[in-house]
Amino acid sequence: MTYKFKEAYIEKFRKLNQLNTLYFGSNITMLSGHNGVGKSSLLSLFASLSGTSDKRIDNQSFQPEFTDYFLINPEEKFSEYSVVTKFFNEEKDFDFYKRVSFNDYRDSNRGIRPIPRITKSPNSNELIKTARLKVKENLGLTDSSRIPIPSIYVSLARLLPPGESDIKTEQLSKNTNVYQNKYFNKYKEWYNVVIPGSIDTKSDDIETLTKNVTKSSKLYMPLVDSFANTQSVGQDNLGSIISSLIDFYSLSLKKGYNGGCLFIDEIEAALHPSAAIKLLDLLIVLSGELNLQIFFTSHSLILLKQMIDLQNNEPKKYRLNYLKGIRDPYLTSYHNYNSLKSDLFDDISSIAPKVKVYCEDEQTVWLFNYIINLSAHDKLKISTLSLNIMPIFLGCDQLQKLPNCDTHFKKVLIILDGDAKSKEKITIEDWIKNKEFDKGKTPKNFKKNIVALPSYLPPEGFLYTVIYDYCKNYLEHRDFWRSLDRNPDTSTYTSERVESKFLVDNENLKLDYLKSIWKDMILFAEKTQILKDYFNKNTVQLESFIKQLNEALNHIEVKNKATQF
Repeated sequence: MTYKFKEAYIEKFRKLNQLNTLYFGSNITMLSGHNGVGKSSLLSLFASLSGTSDKRIDNQSFQPEFTDYFLINPEEKFSEYSVVTKFFNEEKDFDFYKRVSFNDYRDSNRGIRPIPRITKSPNSNELIKTARLKVKENLGLTDSSRIPIPSIYVSLARLLPPGESDIKTEQLSKNTNVYQNKYFNKYKEWYNVVIPGSIDTKSDDIETLTKNVTKSSKLYMPLVDSFANTQSVGQDNLGSIISSLIDFYSLSLKKGYNGGCLFIDEIEAALHPSAAIKLLDLLIVLSGELNLQIFFTSHSLILLKQMIDLQNNEPKKYRLNYLKGIRDPYLTSYHNYNSLKSDLFDDISSIAPKVKVYCEDEQTVWLFNYIINLSAHDKLKISTLSLNIMPIFLGCDQLQKLPNCDTHFKKVLIILDGDAKSKEKITIEDWIKNKEFDKGKTPKNFKKNIVALPSYLPPEGFLYTVIYDYCKNYLEHRDFWRSLDRNPDTSTYTSERVESKFLVDNENLKLDYLKSIWKDMILFAEKTQILKDYFNKNTVQLESFIKQLNEALNHIEVKNKATQF
């Protein structure tokens, strides 16, 4: 029968408490996060749930033991530990669960050991006894039996430098299965895929290599440029992984093979980034050819990027689980590499890079500045000191195309006039006829770093309509006009005088006219704070713009921080 790891629910295990669901890919799963959160021991705990008595080439069984790699300190609150793992049987289309807890067997010299037992779904009211009976009837598995999947855990202990450990190599007999089945061809093929030219393609010299310190053995083929005790840690690391893959290849040639599980701790340790990518590419191929479900831990940014891309394209096959935080780690998922890099950048620096802001013209700059200064204290999530605002005198069409021309313009903020939001040209006359013409109107979609100013009019038109409304509907804005009288600098402004100064008949209301009175309008606006009064009465419009602005700034901040690695 074919079994697969599906999900895990970590109620408590060492530093890990009440985590979100951890999902396993059907082919490859990566577990990453900060040092010291327990990734390696968690990986080993999963590995201890499965296994068979089938023999590997060195005569060990495909049955990892958690206690071979990790110890539970008696002072730990191990009685509270509980990890529930969901499995799936393909032939029966049947889900079931195993719960791991720890029992104290020190009196019998067996230490503190994990005990996996069949349990119910964490969200089910089903009795555990009933769940165990169903598993027994459907799959023939007893309560404490391992899931019958041939499994190997490649421990970080393998990384003891060869030159600093007692190494013994032994030539294999030509009568062994390794020679009879020519496993050496697969070994050198796969090794050379990752580090090209390492093993002579004509060689059939294959040995066993044993480190007496760790008591572990593996297959080894002599390298072109080094000996067993002079090879690098990276070469030794790769040899351990390739040797495990040969174990599965050997088993796959036997009748009844239904796949296996390979668990690798710190997969990229001491490997060059290019070799790490080639190793992942090899595992992608072999996970399919050998029907392997592969799990590994890593801190490698380059592997994180590869796994995010794989997960985004085929989420059922590939999964990344990232443990964030140190004191109280929690599980988070990343679907964007820049977000992950930004998060890592925040861990080592609090310096926020300046955001460049490109605006259509000086009118755009003025209105944008006015709005962010109005909102900086309580609505904007980013300090206005980190904005570098500049008018570049390009039309909205040209500004929108800039991110397609150069990646630099994907990391800047582009502010468009309000009229860029509409495909049809909106005029002030339209607004005069119906002030609520924009209700229910759907604005155009822009790239994530592009935001348009409030309203569907250019800044000149927007400010003109505000003044128009306050003059024509002066009774509605009586408090505003009367407040001006209390300030000597604005006491001469009355609704009729302002109307006479700025408002014209519709036939004379052209863009050239608006530009000619622009400076006078902003002088009036700055003295009277008419826009502050306007936005206090139109908070939805302001908050909508600030929300879009914050989303754009957050997006840009992520990109800018990510490039600083």
